[in-house]
Amino acid sequence: MEVLFLWQRASRRFLAAALGLFALAGCFSTPKTESVEDRNKVDELHLACAIIAVPGEDPPLAENPAPSREEEVELAVDEMVAEPVTLAVEESLREGGRLSAFLEPFSEKDGLIDDPRELLRRNVSAERLRLSLLVRICFSHPDPEIAAEVANLYAEKSITYQLERSIELLSNFVEDLRVRAEQQKAVVEGLESKEAKLRLELEAASSNETDAAPNPSGSTGDASEAVGIDRSKARAELAHLRKELERQRPIYGALIEEMQKALRDAAGQSPKLRIVDRAVAPLR
Repeated sequence: MEVLFLWQRASRRFLAAALGLFALAGCFSTPKTESVEDRNKVDELHLACAIIAVPGEDPPLAENPAPSREEEVELAVDEMVAEPVTLAVEESLREGGRLSAFLEPFSEKDGLIDDPRELLRRNVSAERLRLSLLVRICFSHPDPEIAAEVANLYAEKSITYQLERSIELLSNFVEDLRVRAEQQKAVVEGLESKEAKLRLELEAASSNETDAAPNPSGSTGDASEAVGIDRSKARAELAHLRKELERQRPIYGALIEEMQKALRDAAGQSPKLRIVDRAVAPLR
């Protein structure tokens, strides 16, 4: 009986110890589980997208855009996530007082809290919608409102960047035309100067020949012969100069006309890209 009593008491102690260990394990495991859940909640990303149409004669949903339009769409995709656009988005968030809200969900462990630009690069994407002239630009963020805000900022800033690039390219083109026109003007003016000089020399030679009196033998002599040879060469050169002027003057005129057209185009530049569907905050 005593042995049975001792065994029962030992069993009760063992059971109590085991229950205590399970309870203790539960106390430590519960906070850990909550921490993982909280972290997963923070790391959950919401995707928001805006749609931009690339210009073209084809309708936005054309099944077979022209090859030139294909190139325009691919270029637009690259430019929408270009570094200048990312810089502009970051600056807009900073100026609007939204940068702190943008950074808040990201923890220090990411090592990116002081580099919003890297966060922007990592979470933005742009892709062409299949068989269309449309580009979808998306942004991912733990806050759905901020995801939509930044996606729309990327859409707006990419349009501004494309317009600035177009104006810059046109300005460079105008400057190139101006330089070429100046060079062509110098060519034409040089030819005109030579033509005028030769014409005056020929007129002078003709006048001298008329005034010169023949010698007693009835010949003008070597001097007159030399004058005749000079006039012949001068006439040939003058004909060549006039022919060259006829060729060079239209080139100069065409350059001036092209430069004036480029200036008008630059002055009338407007955004070619347009937002057809703004991003909205996804449901939580």
